Amino acid sequence: FNSQPISVFTMPPLMERNQGPETPETIVCGLTQSIDELRGSLYERVHKHFAEFIVDYGLSSDISSQLMHVQRRVDSLSEEFSGLEIPSLATQFHSQSESLAVLCCICEIDDKLVESDEHFGSGNYKDAAAKVAEAGELLANPKLLQKKLCDHQIVRLLKDEHRIKLAALQSSTLDAWRKLIIWQTHEKQAGAGTGHISLVQILSYVEASAGAQVDVQFDNVLSSLHTLGLLETELEHASEMLLQHLLLPLVKNATLKPSIKHVGREHTLTLADASSGQPKRKSRSHLKLVQETLDSFKDSLHMILSFVIDRLFGRMGEPRKETLLSFGSKVHPQLTAAIIEHQLARIIPMIAEKEAVRDYAMAAATALETDLQTQGLIPEAHESALSRYVQEASVANTNRKRQLLLVKARDILLARGNNTLEVEHATERGGLFPKTERTASEYDTPELRESIYRLPSCQISTSTREFVDLIYTNLDDMKGMAHREAVELFYGVRDVLDLFRSIAPTKLKKPDPYHSAILHNDCFYIAHHLLCLGYRYKASLPEDLQAIATFVDLVCVCACRTWFCSTRENTAMRTRLFMKTSKALLLVVPWLKVFVRFRNGAYSILALQTTRLCLCVRTDSFGILLCGIGTGISSAWRTGPHDHGC
Repeated sequence: FNSQPISVFTMPPLMERNQGPETPETIVCGLTQSIDELRGSLYERVHKHFAEFIVDYGLSSDISSQLMHVQRRVDSLSEEFSGLEIPSLATQFHSQSESLAVLCCICEIDDKLVESDEHFGSGNYKDAAAKVAEAGELLANPKLLQKKLCDHQIVRLLKDEHRIKLAALQSSTLDAWRKLIIWQTHEKQAGAGTGHISLVQILSYVEASAGAQVDVQFDNVLSSLHTLGLLETELEHASEMLLQHLLLPLVKNATLKPSIKHVGREHTLTLADASSGQPKRKSRSHLKLVQETLDSFKDSLHMILSFVIDRLFGRMGEPRKETLLSFGSKVHPQLTAAIIEHQLARIIPMIAEKEAVRDYAMAAATALETDLQTQGLIPEAHESALSRYVQEASVANTNRKRQLLLVKARDILLARGNNTLEVEHATERGGLFPKTERTASEYDTPELRESIYRLPSCQISTSTREFVDLIYTNLDDMKGMAHREAVELFYGVRDVLDLFRSIAPTKLKKPDPYHSAILHNDCFYIAHHLLCLGYRYKASLPEDLQAIATFVDLVCVCACRTWFCSTRENTAMRTRLFMKTSKALLLVVPWLKVFVRFRNGAYSILALQTTRLCLCVRTDSFGILLCGIGTGISSAWRTGPHDHGC
């Protein structure tokens, strides 16, 4: 660098140096001479800029234009030399072409590094970062590492300068970014309690070294951070500050309210306790309380997010959408978890009590997710975690009801006591004519009386009646439920009926005719209600389930259980029953003979009534079994209009 190269600024153009005719040899010779002269001048300029720190050296020169002039000349001759019959000249021309390309690259790197200093000095971080990034891409050219094409000292000088400028730009950009956003939180004493105050102050200037204020735009700083590869780290830090100072306190404390203040180039959002000095509210219904709480929270959250997004990303250019999504991906998970824990979880007990509360909570959760999508923090196809939580909480409440239903049914079935009561068709909800519908005589025909949908009068246990009432009560609750919850409750009732099949026979530890007959009536009573139970409540289920919503398939289970209870008695018990039944039949047979002899006369009516009296007067266990025998006899001997239904 101490040598005195030929000045390139007064050098005549390449075509004006040789006045004689051009030949391949003269062209290559002139090209080599021009490239050597340009190389010396370019190396000197780079050395002055970054070794001696003479920034303005050679800025008025025209090295770049001369390099471009030579490059165009080489491009125009490349086709001619590619087909040249003299290999040595073609090789030499190709070598000089590569050297010229490397010189152009070095010149461009030098220009970009010098331009980055100019932009950086004026506070234009965006363009400064762009120039440094472009210089870094050019320095990655592998041809710069070939010693025959470039001086490695010049390349090392450029790389060192690039590294220094990159570090300085990163430090200054980060410093400006953190000076533009001020986060503060403190607790103040407010009477007997404490008051929470959080604020974020966003500036549009930074303090210079001399105390002057330099205007800085956020889009300028953000674009610089994006170019330098620091944006993700700073967005994560900003999201943590936003959550810590504003969002999480707002979610946890319903009395905090935001307020915005604009003063010159300072924009401040304050989150403070607004409950001090206000009278206590009167007691409100659960629905009103949920509406006020969620509406207030939605408005406050919208104000905070709108302020932050508008001030930080409002003027950002092309990567704004991607930047917002990246920022939202860091804010949304923690914000959603906090909303679920401190907002929605508090109203879960209310959801269990009021369907309207659940519906409003679902609408509020959907509105929150929609607002986050509108702000650009989450994509449109993002799964709604808040709505899913409310839905799952509602289903969990239904599952809890299902479990409580099973527990209550089990307690009813295991309750001790042998009390019985008489039931008949007119007092029951099941069958073809429930008790709330008309049962006039014009509909009560003999054919209908013999229908399987009509419950005959019988004695059942009080626990069975309570058990059936429990089933109807829960099925009535299906009306107005969401389909998913109704399905859960529907299958819960089926589980309860299966629980009866499992528990009821275990109460007969030592079977006797009386309790076996009562269990028979209990099973028959439940089977009667199962016939029309699905038809009555299928409208509360989804359409695709209504066609198969039935309890008729459980009727045979109750019937089989009745048979099992009758056959599980030991041989001795069956023998005693047979002996007692035989004695009763000795009283019945004479009257049956009268019935056979006078089957169409008045004596036949007297015989049938006497037979019924003989069978029903016995109130012990086998007497109830004889009722079944009497029914069979009556069916076998009755005829036409003289049917008196034994």
